[in-house]
Amino acid sequence: VFFLDRSSEISTEYYSFNLTRKIFKNKKVRQAFNYAIDRNLVIDEILKGEAFGPGEYGITPPSIKGYDVSKIKGYHYDVQKAKQLLAEAGYADGIGFPPIKLELNSGGLKNTNVAIEIQKQLMKNLGVKVELEVESFNQKLEDERYGKADMFRSAWVADYPNPENFLFLFYGKTVPASADAPSNFNICRYVNPKFDELYEKGLKMTDTETAYKYYSEAEQILVD
Repeated sequence: VFFLDRSSEISTEYYSFNLTRKIFKNKKVRQAFNYAIDRNLVIDEILKGEAFGPGEYGITPPSIKGYDVSKIKGYHYDVQKAKQLLAEAGYADGIGFPPIKLELNSGGLKNTNVAIEIQKQLMKNLGVKVELEVESFNQKLEDERYGKADMFRSAWVADYPNPENFLFLFYGKTVPASADAPSNFNICRYVNPKFDELYEKGLKMTDTETAYKYYSEAEQILVD
């Protein structure tokens, strides 16, 4: 007798903004990119269903017991909302928006095919030109640490089943003061004091339920 079980891994794949870049310091630009991507199409047509589900909530996958990611208000595909946000940021129909370099690592056609689809959608929906650069995995990791591209194709597999392991990737106190110094984990160089405060409160909690409450609040700030 064989039983087939399908469950999500404690891993996630995502695209990260380099927040040292002037264009991505604008929150509305980042939100516009999120609304402009049809994640379900990527999963169905490009990945041929080889994914547990789209990242519509936060960075934490839905595989950690007791941590309900559905409580986090995330993003869905909404082209009109994306266009509106980009226009409010000063780039209506993508006019005046600089070309974006997206770096990804080689490793089969999957990464490249997904990146090409993202490239197509951002041009079609926002009028944003994305230039792809494929590097070896080691080179991509090095370039992430030093912020040598505007966006990166990223992924993380948790060391243990706790949302803290994903949120640590955005902990502001790991970001070096100098933009020339390497940022080893927080490759986005995301710094938000309120996020850090809630993350630290979660770390100090001895009971899981309270810790997860703080982590969820921190993750909502991150997603916003």
